[in-house]
Amino acid sequence: MSGRLRKTAIVAAAALTLGVFFAVPARADTAVYEGFEGNPYEQWTTRDTPGDSLVWLGDHTQARTGTHAAQLWAPFDVPARAYRTITVDRPIGGPVTCYGEAYLKRAPTLRGMPGTDKQPLVRIFIKDGGAFGTVVLGGNTYDLANFEYGRAAFATFAYRNPVMTVEISVTGGLAYVDDLSVRCLLDPR
Repeated sequence: MSGRLRKTAIVAAAALTLGVFFAVPARADTAVYEGFEGNPYEQWTTRDTPGDSLVWLGDHTQARTGTHAAQLWAPFDVPARAYRTITVDRPIGGPVTCYGEAYLKRAPTLRGMPGTDKQPLVRIFIKDGGAFGTVVLGGNTYDLANFEYGRAAFATFAYRNPVMTVEISVTGGLAYVDDLSVRCLLDPR
């Protein structure tokens, strides 16, 4: 190998090494996205009471994206609930804030199905730790009037630890939930 070719190869290798090293940014955000696709029952635990509430996670014509959505029906005061424990890694760097959002909508009125003529009350929140955690990091309650999906930014909280539980609860009607996400981002400096 000639001296000139050797220098070119060394410079190219050094540039490639430095380029790869410097081109890989620190992770500024981490996230968990849930569209209820695949078999959501492998990820979610549901709690309903036959005759008083029902949770269906799966193929549905009311899905916002994909073919699946969460359908929670509770025409009275007995809630239909679903929850999932997730792990969201802490982004590398300084202080981190996490955000929860989902898309919610009221079901169309269905003749002969109790509660579909009412505005369902949807409570969606995130707890610290596993399913039996008691510290609520953030959440909100929505009295759904819209028959079209609307974005619900239901939680904003300071990152505490990677294990969190998202819980959805519906009473007083029939609601759909789709495209849920929990994102944790480095705070802007």
